[in-house]
Amino acid sequence: MYVDIVFPSKNEIKFIHLASLLGYDGLCLCYSPKEFSQKRIDELQSQSPIKLYSAVKLNKPNKKIKSDLIISEAKDEKYNRQRLEKSNVNILFNLENQSGNDFIHQRNSGLNHILCNLASKNRVSIGISFSNLMNKSFSPLLIGRISQNLRLCKKYKTKVIFASFAKDPYELRSPLDLRSFLISIGSDNQIAKESLINLFEMVEDNKTRIFNHVKVE
Repeated sequence: MYVDIVFPSKNEIKFIHLASLLGYDGLCLCYSPKEFSQKRIDELQSQSPIKLYSAVKLNKPNKKIKSDLIISEAKDEKYNRQRLEKSNVNILFNLENQSGNDFIHQRNSGLNHILCNLASKNRVSIGISFSNLMNKSFSPLLIGRISQNLRLCKKYKTKVIFASFAKDPYELRSPLDLRSFLISIGSDNQIAKESLINLFEMVEDNKTRIFNHVKVE
């Protein structure tokens, strides 16, 4: 099943409508902690033709948040390592936005073998945002960094999630378009395919674990 991640701003209905038309089976609505309301998402679900999930974007751990997913946007290497080591983050995205120039023999892509191993160990997926690329006019620098990160994730068995991370409904693209884009920048077909279904598997696994945890308590 195909699920996308978006950042709505009182335009959830439009996001849901377009995502359905583009062939998505579900949509993960991501909010800031102050804007998050599971009640609102439940209300939207009653009129949505596709499955809705909830996510909150956090800069630091917050155990009070009860959403399906917790995501965080990458910053510097110290911050990224802390998110991968000690927090309850499910997805860390935009690592390729690392400041500074590339190195002589490799890209300054925000990811390395140490961070990949931490992500795999702590069940954190590396997120790649298509809207980030769109807003930066498909910068060759960013594309090169993403290609390197895809190779690292494959080598160290780190899960990748490729989604729109859109703030505007018109930034949405179909799952097939996203898959074709990854292949066009050098990703193999298997990684491209898995990066589009990993989100559904993650969110369903989280919901099951949360349910079982509550049941045991």
